[in-house]
Amino acid sequence: MIPRIGLCVIVKKAYLQKESAMNPRLKIFIFALLLILVASWTRAASADELTLNYQGVTDGNSSLGSSVIPSGLDFDIQATFNSLSPSVIVGTGIVIYAADSLQAEVNGDLYTAASTSGIYIELVDATNSALPGANHPILYNQKNSSGVAPGYTEPTSGGWSATNPTPVVFSGYSGSLYSSVNFHTTSSGATLTLGYDPTVGVDASITGSAVPEGSTFAYFLMGLAAMGAGRWMGRRGMGVA
Repeated sequence: MIPRIGLCVIVKKAYLQKESAMNPRLKIFIFALLLILVASWTRAASADELTLNYQGVTDGNSSLGSSVIPSGLDFDIQATFNSLSPSVIVGTGIVIYAADSLQAEVNGDLYTAASTSGIYIELVDATNSALPGANHPILYNQKNSSGVAPGYTEPTSGGWSATNPTPVVFSGYSGSLYSSVNFHTTSSGATLTLGYDPTVGVDASITGSAVPEGSTFAYFLMGLAAMGAGRWMGRRGMGVA
């Protein structure tokens, strides 16, 4: 199979050599082909999501602004990130990613972070030297040193690693390194604080899917438009003849 970049060069060379004698419809077709090849070559973005389900563990330190959140409520946390663009590779088995979005659902109410500045996802796999054998999907807020950091003895996905994090479902909960997390929400700027009992089990998983970047869609649509124009010109020419 010819690499895509090599195919682009071949098509372009043929175009330049035959340009003077080439049918206008064929020129448009080759131009469209080049655009589609570029679109397929463009790197895809990754929409990965870390999901943590805390099962009835909110404690008396939980609140939304000045309103206390009762103890014993379930809460979920979902944070998205791009696994193709790590912020820092700390060392073997430890990689930090910037969070693109963050939200928490508490007792059916959804709260979204007003800003993800300073919020990171740190993935630690079993090959790390600090806690060898442990797996930690960590979410932390650098601005106030709070976070959630459940630990697991093993992931259910054999391909899991801090650099290749999806998909994975963790099992064998072994406790948490932190006991509270807080962040400003879009709810009138109120701060959501979630305190929890780290001895209670936490379900954790990371899912992901490749999503083409905007430039990929643009090139692809331009290519389709050019091919459509070529077909229209061909039909028009046949009608005139």
